[in-house]
Amino acid sequence: MLGVDVLARGLESSGSKLCVVPIHSSHAAPLYEIFHFGLARALEWPSDACRLARDTLPLVAFRALLGPSQEFSLTRQRALTIDRESLEAAVLVRLDERNSIGRLLNELGLVGVGAEIGALRGDFSEEILRVWTGKKLLLVDAWRHLSDYLDSWNFSDEEMEEHYRFAKKRLAPFGDRVSIIRELSDRAAITIQDESLDFIYIDANHSYAAVRKDLESWYPKLRPGGLMSGHDYFDAQADADLEPILASSFVAASKNELTSYGVKSAVDEFAERLGVKLFVTPETFPTWLFLKPK
Repeated sequence: MLGVDVLARGLESSGSKLCVVPIHSSHAAPLYEIFHFGLARALEWPSDACRLARDTLPLVAFRALLGPSQEFSLTRQRALTIDRESLEAAVLVRLDERNSIGRLLNELGLVGVGAEIGALRGDFSEEILRVWTGKKLLLVDAWRHLSDYLDSWNFSDEEMEEHYRFAKKRLAPFGDRVSIIRELSDRAAITIQDESLDFIYIDANHSYAAVRKDLESWYPKLRPGGLMSGHDYFDAQADADLEPILASSFVAASKNELTSYGVKSAVDEFAERLGVKLFVTPETFPTWLFLKPK
């Protein structure tokens, strides 16, 4: 069989189910990865025969790309429905390192305006822009020494100025896809329209109090369905050089103890309050992420 399409229409648009329709998409993910999460056990297929087109919700597409010798069958039903939360979970859980976030954003169709809070020399900014097809990336950083920032990355004013100049030069090739906001995080957030951003990535002051403040300041700026994310998902004590002491057994006796590294506690509390499912990359310095409910 050639060019078999699996169709399913109907279902209430306000419900938790998605319908399957044939949509062409360049953002393809092997369907077998989705199947591993038990989303469509009624379907049997060659492992690389199908692709998931995940441009928009509530419409999703499964298109069978079959050669003449391959078989494709529906063993239990002709129509296929998928739970929205399960599908999103399957997409997010595939992110295994933060440098792949640009690809993830493309797959989710989040290609409008995004914001990176804490940019320094623009390393990660460049990585995002190189892969992400989005319209514009806002870079928010004070680029100056801050007295209340107890972190090894809190350089002198002179060093911060050099980092600022380096970041501007590094990202110049991306032209008007980059917008630099040299300001403190909470002050910058005030200037951004609510529900205008497709994604936010927080990698600034890592103390418990600062991360809580960033979450509260920036979350309203994210549109429903947008990606909220950030770096260094852990709680840790700091050594003499203000570097994190990474110990899996560390549990803070009090949030007041997390003056340098308290990202995990702040993010966990925020996600629990919102009732959203949190995902974390399997890295030494993990990235956390979740989708804002629609």
